Amino acid sequence: SIILSHFQPISTPFHFFDYILKPIDAESTLPAYAMQFSSQLIQQLFIDYLRNIDECFFHSDERKNSYYSKDKQPRTLVTLFGTITFTRRRYTNRSTGNSFHYIDYLLGISQYQRVTDQVVSQIFHNVSCDHDSYR
Repeated sequence: SIILSHFQPISTPFHFFDYILKPIDAESTLPAYAMQFSSQLIQQLFIDYLRNIDECFFHSDERKNSYYSKDKQPRTLVTLFGTITFTRRRYTNRSTGNSFHYIDYLLGISQYQRVTDQVVSQIFHNVSCDHDSYR
């Protein structure tokens, strides 16, 4: 029901481009600088992607027929690329009165989950690799 061609162009300003204008000091290394820039770029693109998905669902006939938008709420998640905060809508079913966040549903995250499954997997992987090296 969501058609990718309905997504709006990314309109949020990329504040991380400000880093390009700052000179790299002697304490910073180019790989660290590139990694920081890449992480911030991915974070911003992901936030814009989520916003566009929510907008698309908000304007869909499926949503208009079955749900009303109650409000917008912020959500913070720890991802592999850093901590991101985004805003998503809460939708309420017109017949049952049950509420849900479409973005949370698509991402497969529970109500109180703050860390993505990928981060948890990476932590377990890192711990298991470190543990094996001590045998």
